[in-house]
Amino acid sequence: MTWHDLSAAPTAVRRTLMERERLLHFPLPETTRDAFEVGVSENYWEVGASGGRFDLETIWQVCARRAHSEDTPLWATEDEECRVLAPDTYLLTYLLIQGERRTRRVTIWRGAGQDWVAAYHQGTVVTGQW
Repeated sequence: MTWHDLSAAPTAVRRTLMERERLLHFPLPETTRDAFEVGVSENYWEVGASGGRFDLETIWQVCARRAHSEDTPLWATEDEECRVLAPDTYLLTYLLIQGERRTRRVTIWRGAGQDWVAAYHQGTVVTGQW
């Protein structure tokens, strides 16, 4: 594979990773800190839609708050794509819709089968019709 040959990942991989994305946005209320940490790499970080850089502690606090809040908006996704970056490493991209807010999202996932960890995540607010 050359640097510009980012082959599409198998559909099953894309579906699995989209299910895992919930962990990074809206974990279920019963999700524990330990379960959260199993799903992300030890040195995981992300750049939020605000442009700020967030560490694992901050992300866990936000996700835990969302999991137990009745005010958290429903979310949906569109334009889901998954590309192979390297063996067992995938780039997942999608449009996240939270009410009127739309953000383009990207996550780098490593693993296979049931053992997946997010290595990096970024969000960018969509400000026009794209």
